[in-house]
Amino acid sequence: MRFRKNESGLLVGFLIIFVLAGSGCIRLPDTTPVDVSLRSGDSLTVRKTVFGIGGSLAELFGVHPDERAVSVRDAWPDTTSGYSNDTFVLLPKSVYQELADTGSTHLSLGMFDETVSEAMSWVDRLNALASSVGVTTGLDANGEDVLLVTRTDDDATDWVRIDGTLQPVRTIKASNRFASYVILANPENPIILSLSLTPAARAQFDVLASFEGFEVSEINHFK
Repeated sequence: MRFRKNESGLLVGFLIIFVLAGSGCIRLPDTTPVDVSLRSGDSLTVRKTVFGIGGSLAELFGVHPDERAVSVRDAWPDTTSGYSNDTFVLLPKSVYQELADTGSTHLSLGMFDETVSEAMSWVDRLNALASSVGVTTGLDANGEDVLLVTRTDDDATDWVRIDGTLQPVRTIKASNRFASYVILANPENPIILSLSLTPAARAQFDVLASFEGFEVSEINHFK
């Protein structure tokens, strides 16, 4: 069997990793998801992603994402908060439960989704007006519910820095045509760990071109 140059290089790299791991030179990370529970006083660091990447990877390219802190309060919020609110990543338990039980739910953070909703409703109104005078616009809004997200994976894993240590956590993934969500799989403390706009959303709506999404980069427990 013959390998191309890049394939043989990869093979050698994997062999070196396996040999070093077996000899104790490299400790591979434990990929067993940990349970995360939150209480009043705990804090989350949320970073706006840049060009679809965030955290240390963005900094490696010389880009420092915008950060903001979210504090856990005594009572978990029972309604979805807008992006400008300081609890926006804390998902209401009822919304999480609906997603877990039925496979879909409605999510609105009051940023891209409102922009998309307004644009699509404008297309509907324009089409109705054009139809009334016997012409067509060639635009199609499809009557789409842009706030509806559907579960795509209920047994996924994501990595979050918890009290200074990078840890794997269980997550649920959900998406629609405009965005993808990663949600901490915890019915008592559901968190939106990340949101990423799809290329289609950014291409279709110019106002979204500068927004990629956000991620929870750190969770710190109050001591």
